[in-house]
Amino acid sequence: MKQISLLVFLLIPLVALCQNFPSYSRNQIKFSILRPLDFAQPGIEAGYERLHDVKFGKVTYMSSQLSGAWLGNLYGTTDPDLPRGFRGSFEEKLFFTSRGHGRLFIAMEAAYVRGGYKRTFRKEDSVTGIIEMDTVNVNRQTKALNVKGGAQVLFGQFVFEIAFGLGVKTRVINYGEKKFPESYYIFEKVSQGPWFYDPKRFAEGKSVTFNLPVNIKVGFSF
Repeated sequence: MKQISLLVFLLIPLVALCQNFPSYSRNQIKFSILRPLDFAQPGIEAGYERLHDVKFGKVTYMSSQLSGAWLGNLYGTTDPDLPRGFRGSFEEKLFFTSRGHGRLFIAMEAAYVRGGYKRTFRKEDSVTGIIEMDTVNVNRQTKALNVKGGAQVLFGQFVFEIAFGLGVKTRVINYGEKKFPESYYIFEKVSQGPWFYDPKRFAEGKSVTFNLPVNIKVGFSF
């Protein structure tokens, strides 16, 4: 919720700037500011965007964007649930009538995430009370389809972009070989939390859930 409040706060002055926008260069290279700050999937994300002249109704431009991210434990924390892997996405934007230094857009994004991490389970013998630990490899794949809205602002060759939206994602989690039968394991992760907490985030198997994509990007055009 704090991220969404920040986006709304930043978007208001961007909309106010939207008057008589100058022509974009057709190519953009952008980097995500929020990706390194993502506590669930931190990483480094970059993307290339190409603009096309398309005029129908209030739509003045379209663009195609390819983005890729390396996901990993950037800060050397001890959290075992931080995945190491990659994220790839393809996005199409529709830009509306230019205003000021920027323009508003809506976008459709398809994304694929693949990563792995290790989980440590605790096995406790109910008779002797002896506790044994078992570390298991976990592989996670996610496919998402998002609809987003936002604003893109150009200051000279410098590009600033802010966007958020709503989507749906399917997630498949597979656990590696375990030493002991499943019934012996005690799942350490707390399954309760605030309303936006996803209790199936660590559960083995396939699940479908809502997605709230949020991003702020900076870069340059050429």
